[in-house]
Amino acid sequence: MAWLRKIKAGLAKYDVDTFVGHNGQMFFDIETGSLRLSDGSTPGGIHVSTGGGGGATTFSQLSDTPNSFTNCGGYYVKVKTDASGLEFVNECSLSVATVDTNNNIICNNTNINSIYFDTDSGFDVQSTQAGVVKVQMNSTFKTWKSSGEPDLVATGLDTIEFVSGTGIDITFNPNGNPDQTLTIANTITNLTDLGISDGTEGQVLTTNGCGSFSFTTVSSGGTDTNIDGGSPGSIYSLNNIDGGSP
Repeated sequence: MAWLRKIKAGLAKYDVDTFVGHNGQMFFDIETGSLRLSDGSTPGGIHVSTGGGGGATTFSQLSDTPNSFTNCGGYYVKVKTDASGLEFVNECSLSVATVDTNNNIICNNTNINSIYFDTDSGFDVQSTQAGVVKVQMNSTFKTWKSSGEPDLVATGLDTIEFVSGTGIDITFNPNGNPDQTLTIANTITNLTDLGISDGTEGQVLTTNGCGSFSFTTVSSGGTDTNIDGGSPGSIYSLNNIDGGSP
């Protein structure tokens, strides 16, 4: 059974900093608001409280925090799940979210303790100093080049569009196995595929010397069995050569 000492209120004129009192006697400094406990030998006794307005002087003295740091070296401070105070935890969990182009969260992954970067996907992780790493992209198609053409430099989430010209067909296969593919094919099979209007039977293809082609009809130059001395550009019909019929 424990013994109890009753505290009796009373005023006495003493210097609280030199007062000794009896062992277990409580006394109160009305000027500072501090409560002291006498051990029967220490002048001024032992401070039990610092008086009104003093408050806690250390983290562990707060009413909603852990009261001890024992075996908690390197731990982190975390709000309790019931939001009633703080606690020490031996982890630093993250939340990693997937967002759309408008930064709206599509999927949120919680309690993440580690993040891995796949170098085959183009990531490069470099250690810059103790406790610090730099993550960068090392295989992106940032600059597109074509001989005689200005460079195309991608910025952020730029979209690349392939435009086919005359006689060129571009197809994509996003479901290819093992690789997705892009195919560029030549679709030209006739002169008309080059934008040249078809002619009639017997016409010939001519050019104006400036890149334009067309079919034209060339008039006959008559009939002659001797083609020597003919003027340039003349057309001759040869009859009865070596007994042949016209």
